[in-house]
Amino acid sequence: MANKSLTILTTLIALYCVEPLNADLLTIDLANQTREQFLKIIDRPKVELLAESSTVSSQDGFTHLKFSYNSDSRNRVPGIAITPSIHGKRPVVIVMHGTGGSKERMIPVMTQLAKLGFYTVAIDGRYHGARKKSNQGNSDYNRAILRATCESQNDRLRHYLPRGLDLATVSYQKLRSIQDMLNERPRKILQDASPAERFHQLLISNPNSN
Repeated sequence: MANKSLTILTTLIALYCVEPLNADLLTIDLANQTREQFLKIIDRPKVELLAESSTVSSQDGFTHLKFSYNSDSRNRVPGIAITPSIHGKRPVVIVMHGTGGSKERMIPVMTQLAKLGFYTVAIDGRYHGARKKSNQGNSDYNRAILRATCESQNDRLRHYLPRGLDLATVSYQKLRSIQDMLNERPRKILQDASPAERFHQLLISNPNSN
């Protein structure tokens, strides 16, 4: 009887120990899958950085540097760095401009941080600053935003219509149902209102519009 009780107790302990372990392994596996999917999205062909730098000027005890490096086979990223007057290892702050800005616009902020002893770095985002194509910077940027918006909308549609589905096989009623679901879905960009709500508000505020 004692041996039987010991066997049952040992089995229960084994089950108790193994179950949380399996849950942990499942969590780790899902995390690894998510990481692999993200890395696949941002993956680009590897290229040599071929970094270049030059000293531009020394102002107020700070050294201003210009540098550039390859981000991929077709794009080179220009940047500026300001080094503090304090020598030795110091913390680094990477400063990024907003939409329509450039690295040069960040120099006042970078200078203030340099006065506090930080190394500061700023680069031009894609389609901004020196990375604009001649007379086409804004157009290229707007096209990129449009592509991203279309891809986002396509992702929403694929929740209902898988890639490769022949739309000729989908009924009109089904398409209207999907349209209504998408238009009634709250969006963060609309402060959690739905497109249908905002459109209704627009009609109310402009009763004479066609």
